[in-house]
Amino acid sequence: MTPVYQEFHESVIGDCFRAAVASLLDMPLNMVPHLALFNQHSFSALSLWLDSQDMCIKEYFPPEFKKLSKSKHYIGVYTLPECTEESHAVIIKNRKVVHDPNVNGIKLKKLICVLDIAPKSIK
Repeated sequence: MTPVYQEFHESVIGDCFRAAVASLLDMPLNMVPHLALFNQHSFSALSLWLDSQDMCIKEYFPPEFKKLSKSKHYIGVYTLPECTEESHAVIIKNRKVVHDPNVNGIKLKKLICVLDIAPKSIK
């Protein structure tokens, strides 16, 4: 995992997710598509893009978090204390935040989803 910071902070919602994907895959930010441009289809767009990279994604929701490896990095999606309709993506390891793509850091509330990205041959 190589920390990458988001390019846009308020003008493009979802750039934290793009930066988290780039961080997890050890890629420069410009190699990952602007997933926020796909609005509610951003997860499908990510799946298609990952497929083109011979990778896949798996979602985990509570109580499945117990299945996660404590030594692996994942994308954690958190709710925000001030806005229940938005979320923020960070890199986690052992359910603790190890990298926030927002250079200023974002106050997080609750971990609602964990995303694992891996080569297709591993899944």
